[in-house]
Amino acid sequence: MTNEHKAGGRAGASAVRRLLAYAWAEKRAYSLALLLLTLATAIQLSGPYILKIVVDDHIQYVFQRPWLERTGSCPPGVSRSAELKGSCYVQLKDGQTGGEGRTVRFLQDGEGYVLDRGDQGRLRLSADDVKALYKGEMKPVAGWVSLYAVLIVLGLAGKYAHSRLFYSISFRIAKTIRMDVMRHLHRLPLKVYDRTMTGELVTKLAQDTEGIKTLFIQFCSVFVMNGAMLVGIFIAMFLLNVKLALASLLLLAVFALIMGIHLKLVKPLFEQIRTRFGEMNALLLETVAALPVVQMFGREEAVADKFRSKNKDWLNANMRQMRIEKLSSWNISGLIQSVFLLAIVWFLGRKVGTGAVSLGMLYIFVEYSVDLIKPVVNMLSGLSGAQLATVSADRVFSLMDEEPVAREKGGAINKPRGHISFENVTFAYDTGRPAVSGISFEIPAGRTVALVGATGAGKSTLANLLLGFQEPQEGRITLDGVDLRSIPGAALRKHMGVVLQEPFLFGGDIRSNVAPESTQADDDAVEQALREVGAMDFVDKLPDRLDTEMMWRGGNFSGGQKQLIAFARAWARQPAILVLDEPTASMDAETEKELRQAWTSVTRGRTTLMIAHNLSAVRDADLIVMLHDGRIVEKGTHQELMSFKGSYYHMVRLQTREA
Repeated sequence: MTNEHKAGGRAGASAVRRLLAYAWAEKRAYSLALLLLTLATAIQLSGPYILKIVVDDHIQYVFQRPWLERTGSCPPGVSRSAELKGSCYVQLKDGQTGGEGRTVRFLQDGEGYVLDRGDQGRLRLSADDVKALYKGEMKPVAGWVSLYAVLIVLGLAGKYAHSRLFYSISFRIAKTIRMDVMRHLHRLPLKVYDRTMTGELVTKLAQDTEGIKTLFIQFCSVFVMNGAMLVGIFIAMFLLNVKLALASLLLLAVFALIMGIHLKLVKPLFEQIRTRFGEMNALLLETVAALPVVQMFGREEAVADKFRSKNKDWLNANMRQMRIEKLSSWNISGLIQSVFLLAIVWFLGRKVGTGAVSLGMLYIFVEYSVDLIKPVVNMLSGLSGAQLATVSADRVFSLMDEEPVAREKGGAINKPRGHISFENVTFAYDTGRPAVSGISFEIPAGRTVALVGATGAGKSTLANLLLGFQEPQEGRITLDGVDLRSIPGAALRKHMGVVLQEPFLFGGDIRSNVAPESTQADDDAVEQALREVGAMDFVDKLPDRLDTEMMWRGGNFSGGQKQLIAFARAWARQPAILVLDEPTASMDAETEKELRQAWTSVTRGRTTLMIAHNLSAVRDADLIVMLHDGRIVEKGTHQELMSFKGSYYHMVRLQTREA
């Protein structure tokens, strides 16, 4: 066995233990469902036994023992008696002799019922004679049939009740797991998202949690229900005939072997199916998000080929799995079922002929044998769905095993003054080359520091470190003298505002985007925020004003309007610290000029870390930090760096000439 398969086995065992922990939380509901299932199973299995009683005790009893024939009417109160053709017939009990009268027997031939009178020959019975023969059995048979009908209704009610309960439990567990995954996603460090495709995460949250729901439904509706049926059938078989019940256990062992082989063959296929499905989702999400770029560079066919390859792998794995499932669950199982039924009929049929076994016993054993194989075949068929769902559980729990940022634990903090200090900070993504190394500078409270440099210089990395999304491997970052590592990340970001190059707008109206943390935002406060950044001019022109709904990604607003809403959101939060990550980089000169008002309003009196490629935007910063290859190469005011005539000076001259 390969190490990969061993790891997969350990992961599967761990997933099962964790799923059982979720199921344990529903132990009371499961207990009630199991009680209802036990009652419904007992009721269902009682049906064939009732029919056996009817056949053996009220139909076939006529042929089981001889009868005593006497001339005249039968005396009242005599059980198992009948008046036929002017004579009284009373069935003899075991060991009873004939006494006064002739000993006769009732028989069946290919044409109907006959009365065997020994040396006087046989007399064929008419329909009225047969009716008279069974006259005394009509009432008890009607009672048994009525009981059977009541039990059928009760069994259906019990089946509905426990099925509904099992499904409800499965839905609740899936809901709980999905919420746990969602909360866990919010606590994961950015490095997890850096190395994981968005489509893969979406698949795990949506598709794989749905697979876990399917697993619980399969477990309850297939394995628990059919398992209960198997146990009930074996109990009934042992009560009826121990030897045949033991032979049936051998049959169960054969099916257990088939199940084991089935699981071993399909587990790798299901892992491949889920992996390819996640990769296809990721590729679809990436393609849809970047469709204009794909079309611009004529990459449609290349993307289609890549998708076609993954889709083909997914199809091939599904086809191989389907062939294994149909072979094991229907063909092999059907063959074993047929052979077993033939053996039962052959073994008991001979004994029925000799009278050692009743016809009712033959019927009930054939019925139980069919019912015995049905649950096994159902469980074999359900193995595929359960195995696929187990793979889904492995994938979900592998995501939940990602370590969340440790400092997320903790309470709120008071609003800081905003004095920030980077002290010899070094950070690397995973174990690669440091993204930033030996970074040291300070941002006094209420001042603005601008980070400039080429793409990949480390500007956004420093912003993420300040926001608490990452932690430095060396050095530290302090806020008012307190190491950020000791401050809960969520509490830290409560006092920070961020405006990005590509503003993200939530689904909803303008009001909920300006004040996303408030369930009942005050219109006056929202309008004040919009007015402070100069966004109220275009909002007033909208028919629904603050109630205007956002299309996906704010598609019904221009880039400048979306950025103004983002600035208003930052202002409404009244943060102590502001991070501006190239908020005007994608704007034209006229739009950038309009955004300067918002910029000035939001940054006034706040500690600000600004990232910019356009150096004209940083001239008024209190400190400019020039980065190159993750290190500080220059820092100072605009005038100081221009007089130094270093890297910053040459970048300014270059941008001026380009302009």
